[in-house]
Amino acid sequence: MAPPIETCDVLYENGVRYMPNKSFLNGKPGYDTLMLLEVNVVIASSPSGVGRVIGPREKSYSAVWHIVHDSLFLVGLDYPHDRTTPEVGCLNGMAYKKMERFLGLKFSDRDPSKKKLTETQKILSAGAIFASWVDGAYFRQRALLPDENALAGYPCEKIVFRHGIKVAPKTRSDRP
Repeated sequence: MAPPIETCDVLYENGVRYMPNKSFLNGKPGYDTLMLLEVNVVIASSPSGVGRVIGPREKSYSAVWHIVHDSLFLVGLDYPHDRTTPEVGCLNGMAYKKMERFLGLKFSDRDPSKKKLTETQKILSAGAIFASWVDGAYFRQRALLPDENALAGYPCEKIVFRHGIKVAPKTRSDRP
């Protein structure tokens, strides 16, 4: 059985929005207290996960991830919300600088393919960071907007990364 969704991070691949079961930053001590933002956000979800668009808040910010050609990138920092707006990565420049210091890396890759998440969503951040530190197995489930309830039967997928490269996706029939 797949583990439950425990993060407010969001993952995009091929124009699809997913909820990962845990943050890709979770192996880095202090990631959850890195930014202490005052945010008043209501996240509506049902116990079954129907209509869920984001997981629970384990930190006061949401990291936005994008898989491009099997490579995982950190592409934005945002408030934990439903991501229905066309602009993703709305935290200010100071938040990005703080993340750069935390990771010891820069948001510098300006490849346009990493900046377009879906047909309608673009990223406001200064660039992307290749997530070379990410190793191991993760689970993801398609994030559903409330009007997509008919699609709630999407399975969980196990994805495995080696140094930030997706090496083994596997569809699962159980849900977190």
